[in-house]
Amino acid sequence: MPPHEREQMILEGATRFFAKHGFGANMRDLADECGVSQALIFKYFETKENLVDRVYERTFLQRWRPDWQEILENRDKPLSDRLTDFYLSYLTTVDDYIWIRVALFSGLTGSNLTSRYIQKNVAGLMEIIARELRVERGEEVQSEVSSLDLEEVWLLHSTFIYYLIRKHIFRTSVENDTSVLVKNVVASYLNGALSNEQNLPT
Repeated sequence: MPPHEREQMILEGATRFFAKHGFGANMRDLADECGVSQALIFKYFETKENLVDRVYERTFLQRWRPDWQEILENRDKPLSDRLTDFYLSYLTTVDDYIWIRVALFSGLTGSNLTSRYIQKNVAGLMEIIARELRVERGEEVQSEVSSLDLEEVWLLHSTFIYYLIRKHIFRTSVENDTSVLVKNVVASYLNGALSNEQNLPT
């Protein structure tokens, strides 16, 4: 097998292995599951940390779509359509057993993979949605997005993440028609987020 193909084989096997066993699992077991020696793994990746970084790249970064920002910022379309288009695309991209398990195991075993992904990628999209909500409400857009603004947006995003947890971790029954799911969730969210009650003093 050519070196590049063998490297990709090990990386694919490691991704499945960490999704199954978590990042605390040892390299000996990984080597056994991949059918190679530990020495061969270290030949290609040098350290476990390097291998984990490659798993991060494969699981998160290679799935990331730069056009998601463009979809959310395109004010030629109603916000409801933009959110629907974005979450249909996002959910299609990450609706995967390995993706959600790697994301959860990363947090549970002290790895910073998911935190890195959120801070460098997802957080930017959450800020865009928060700003676009301000535009819809006719509020000041230039001021800094507050932590409360972001928490409100995370309510929407976490709905879809928990959908994946229920589907791939708990293995419970979920709505299989994601187009209907996304449209209904977005509509329900905007009905609350854009209601007059949002701006009433407490």
